[in-house]
Amino acid sequence: MDRELHAKALEWLRSRREDIVSDISRLVRIRSVADYNDPPYPMGGGCKRVLDEALKLGRERGFIARNYEDYCGSLCLKDEGPFIGFWGHLDVVPEGVDWEITGPYEPLERDGFLVGRGVGDNKGPTVGTMYVIQCLKELGVPLKHNLKLFLGIDEEHGMKDAVYYASHYESADMTLVADSGFPVSYGEKGIISVDLWSNRRLSDTVVSLKGGVASNVVPAEASCVLKRVPSVERALEKLPENIAAAVEGDTVTLTAHGTAAHSAGPDKGVNAIWLLMRALVDLHALSPEDEAILAFPAIVNDTTNGKGVGIDISDELSGALTCSGTVSELKDGKLKLHLNIRYPVTADGDDLRRRVTAYASANCYTLANATDSKPAYFPRENPIIDALTAVYNDVSGKDTKPFVMSGGTYARKIPRAVGFGPGGFDAPTAEWLRPGHGGGHAPDEAIHIDTLLQAMAVLAMGVVEADGMV
Repeated sequence: MDRELHAKALEWLRSRREDIVSDISRLVRIRSVADYNDPPYPMGGGCKRVLDEALKLGRERGFIARNYEDYCGSLCLKDEGPFIGFWGHLDVVPEGVDWEITGPYEPLERDGFLVGRGVGDNKGPTVGTMYVIQCLKELGVPLKHNLKLFLGIDEEHGMKDAVYYASHYESADMTLVADSGFPVSYGEKGIISVDLWSNRRLSDTVVSLKGGVASNVVPAEASCVLKRVPSVERALEKLPENIAAAVEGDTVTLTAHGTAAHSAGPDKGVNAIWLLMRALVDLHALSPEDEAILAFPAIVNDTTNGKGVGIDISDELSGALTCSGTVSELKDGKLKLHLNIRYPVTADGDDLRRRVTAYASANCYTLANATDSKPAYFPRENPIIDALTAVYNDVSGKDTKPFVMSGGTYARKIPRAVGFGPGGFDAPTAEWLRPGHGGGHAPDEAIHIDTLLQAMAVLAMGVVEADGMV
């Protein structure tokens, strides 16, 4: 690695710090949660607005901006010849609850951190990548490939944007996705999303029940409204401390407070749906018939390894499967539990789905709305994996190894793609962030600004290495 060039790139990026923060904040202010039911735009009005704003921002910075039928966009300084691609996303998960430092769409800089929904996942790294392209151009780095940044707007929801682009337009010779961690993510677990519906209805003692905001977020809150029957009254006297009760007339609302986390790492959170279901069962707040319906969702979420539905497996490449019930609701008396399953790259998604179906059926539940995003795998033996790993290790002084990740990024939908940063640098700790706050998909999502700039300098050097190898 050219250490002198790395130092120049980092200095250049740091000199643009205020512009980078301003541009990230400009995009964070737009609520861009993908919504397929918000015509006429494929991903809804919020995603259309953020895409338009990002393209406008790019033009202001001297880029050629292109919109691909409102599915995604791109920014480049030269739009011809072979190119290395970058994919970032401007859509975000729903804001959730329990924000304390600022509003989700009111970006705030504090003590060297930037706080707001999407600052880390993934508006911050996307803006940073735009500046990487500009940095290499202004430093006069000779490259064989053009560099093109793609602006996705459906990564958190269904990745229809990347699928659309890949099926209609030319793909890059190599794509780097700055939406994971360093050194290199050369594979991604498969992701199964499925709804389980109870075959029987809950009694009218359960007026309503809901929890969770999205498939890929471990829920921080879940609640139910119950009639004040004697068993519920008795349960109120021994509620665990993480469940609050609000009595109004002849009903009581129970609200479970957990800790949000990305469902790729469910053990890092506390699932509020599990807290609520487990309490309702263990406290015998409802009839035995109702308890039987609630018991299965509680068992499913007792662990995060899929044991509750018979799929607790692992492999050497990608580790253990994870499974979380992340969204729940009551409709016409029937209970739904949505599962987010991340399975090893060597596993068979169809077999896993059959096993879940069998376990659900044995517990009087029916499987519906199943989707399976197959695992991604870039050949580990490709020398570019070692070259990119060496870049990060040279800069960080660490001895890290490339890996298979649990998260899902555009690398699973785009040919010849790997994840490359920005996570992995040791950032300072923000003492004012409570546990469970600050991460992607969590309340008070935050990034340390200078650490992001360090990561972008590594991305720049990774580009230089990749340019000479593809």
